[in-house]
Amino acid sequence: MKTFKPDVIIGDLNLLAGMLAEKAGIPLFQIIRYAFHPKTANLLWWKNKPEGMVSPDVLTIFNPLMSKMGLNSISRAEDLLRGNYYIIPSIPEIEPIPEDSNTKFVGELTVSKKNIETPSWFHELKDDLPLVYITVGGGAGPVGNNKFFQTVADAFSGKPVQVVVSTSTKFNLKELPGSTGNVRFFNWVPGKLLISKADLVIFHGGYGTMMEIVSCGKPSITIPFQTEQEGNGRRLEYLEVGRVIKLSKEKPRRIDFNRAHGAYNLFIQESYDLTPEELYAEAEKMLGDDKYGNNAKALQSKIAMYDGRRQAMDLIEDKLL
Repeated sequence: MKTFKPDVIIGDLNLLAGMLAEKAGIPLFQIIRYAFHPKTANLLWWKNKPEGMVSPDVLTIFNPLMSKMGLNSISRAEDLLRGNYYIIPSIPEIEPIPEDSNTKFVGELTVSKKNIETPSWFHELKDDLPLVYITVGGGAGPVGNNKFFQTVADAFSGKPVQVVVSTSTKFNLKELPGSTGNVRFFNWVPGKLLISKADLVIFHGGYGTMMEIVSCGKPSITIPFQTEQEGNGRRLEYLEVGRVIKLSKEKPRRIDFNRAHGAYNLFIQESYDLTPEELYAEAEKMLGDDKYGNNAKALQSKIAMYDGRRQAMDLIEDKLL
């Protein structure tokens, strides 16, 4: 900070950005979403918290430090994300945050790779068969990645659909189910290009992918591996542009911790009982119901009215100049 001497700080869920901005006495623009905004923060907005859930006590960690630095104290963790101005990388339908003169919705704020070189196999995709694009990146978590990819292969092989699966480079394709006539596995594909071509997208609930799906006007199925991802999927489900499928019907297991700054716990899903039949049935239902596609197109028309990066820069320039 002393060397670079910035005029402004832009934070993206960085817990230290607010402390640095306050200490330096410069404006802070927070790129933030409903689940983490100091006024609306609620990671489990669609349901009650699990019985017995205890959050870590961050106050005993941060407040002594903030007092030592001459900064304002916090009353909960989300206060660390306070800013002078807020950039919402979405639209009000997805992020119902109250808008004011210091808060601006800008729509999709992702870097599109749609215009990169098109893979040769892309032209082999047929126009007379539905295309399902599946992307989960490296986020399959403790339930086991191979199980999920095997479920995908078993669910769609031989069915009247064509499926492209993006696994990310974290996985060795030789250790995953082999590609069949209508199901293909790749370490990497041009994501937005596939989304724009697909009739249905199945993903893990990542925010960037979600916003690309919305901007392309596509229905989706979310198979979340953690709470934030499920929250994204539940918002799409609430808007009737998508559905959520859980990896297991069993309740997550509670794990308790005792540390120097107090006790807390977390809930982890270790079981996996999603069957190929269940996955295909959900996909078939989505593909056969025009409601989801029509609603997705309507939502696309709303996000098309925003200009992401340009509007974000307009807010920053307007407040600084």
